Amino acid sequence: MSDEFIEELKRTKEDGKIRMGLVKDYLLLNELNDDLGKYYVENEKKIKEQEEKILAKYRLKEEKELEKLKLKLEKIKKKEEKYEKD
Repeated sequence: MSDEFIEELKRTKEDGKIRMGLVKDYLLLNELNDDLGKYYVENEKKIKEQEEKILAKYRLKEEKELEKLKLKLEKIKKKEEKYEKD
């Protein structure tokens, strides 16, 4: 394992424990010459592009849902205004 990688891990230390996310896990596996880590490093760009596509899909879905909720809220406000006038 490279000294640089070890130093990077030491910087994540918190409460006596090394804290790292999923990407760091794959990078650590790569440092240990594990096949999964190697695969991640070799395909990192494709993996990140796929993640972005998935996130974009969910963002679009959430935006559509938000727009539906806004329309429902407008309808409710109009009904309330109508009842207040009566």
